[in-house]
Amino acid sequence: ELNKHQIIARGLFDRYELVVLHGWLFRAVELDRMSRQQGRLCRVVNVIDASGCTLSKVICRDFDRRAEKMMQRLEKLVPDLTAGNWVINAPWIMQKIFPWAKKTLKIKVDNWFLCQGNGEQDEDLLSLVTVETLRELGAFRQKAKEENDQRSADFHYIKRGSVLEHAVEVQRGQRVSWKFIVLPGGPMLPPPEVDFGVVAVWDVPDDSAAMPSRPSAPAPVRGTTARQERTGMVVEDGSAVDLVSSEADEVDDYQGLQEEVLRAFKRWGTVDLENSGTVTAQKSGMVVLRWSNEFNLIRAKRVQFEVVSGDAKAPEETVSGGDTT
Repeated sequence: ELNKHQIIARGLFDRYELVVLHGWLFRAVELDRMSRQQGRLCRVVNVIDASGCTLSKVICRDFDRRAEKMMQRLEKLVPDLTAGNWVINAPWIMQKIFPWAKKTLKIKVDNWFLCQGNGEQDEDLLSLVTVETLRELGAFRQKAKEENDQRSADFHYIKRGSVLEHAVEVQRGQRVSWKFIVLPGGPMLPPPEVDFGVVAVWDVPDDSAAMPSRPSAPAPVRGTTARQERTGMVVEDGSAVDLVSSEADEVDDYQGLQEEVLRAFKRWGTVDLENSGTVTAQKSGMVVLRWSNEFNLIRAKRVQFEVVSGDAKAPEETVSGGDTT
């Protein structure tokens, strides 16, 4: 649910950093108290469920650069409090990026581990937590998903300044079709609108995903990036107020993964009635339908959609971009 792009665009990273640093400081005090009471060293076991993560949830260069510096400061403030950070239910894009990130980042990452599936078969993880604990985590997540599906039976809610995504994993030649409408808002308000587009992340073979040398002045590539690295607050009329400076010479490879635009993003509203279309996957990877309400920090929107992959409805998850306020 962490919306990296909005945290940067709305100038909220300093507040985010304050919350993270204070959270770990309080956790250090709590662990010290527990260790003294129990007569043994107590640590935190972080289990992170990455189900439904798309590339836009994982990658934001401006956020990642600042977060890396934040973690370096955190390492100087408090000792290592974790007995490992375990990522479960990771999609293939995270599995592709994970080894590269561990080699590239300048912070301590040797205690981050990527588990296969839900972690119930990982002996190292099970030496720290029980299967029952992992199942409780899964049950909590499943309950939240069912409640969201129930609320979304009639519509999907897009919070103000956030994004709604629906991801479908595809094989080469597979077709993905959709249709949707933007539902009307209040009677005294203008017809609601969202920015809709379709992007894809293609699976890059390992032998072609090697990190290239960094060019001194990289030229922007048109038509390959679905979301520009905007560093300002975007307001209703589409203008932006620059809040964070970006160093153009810092280029990250992210294991060769990037979003390719299949359907250009276009403003679509209630008055436009139904939007429908089909794309065919040129390679294996992930097709992502994205409804963005990032341009509006005042008003939430509702959409009703159906996505079909092949001969049956796509079972993949719909993920909200989360609220950053």
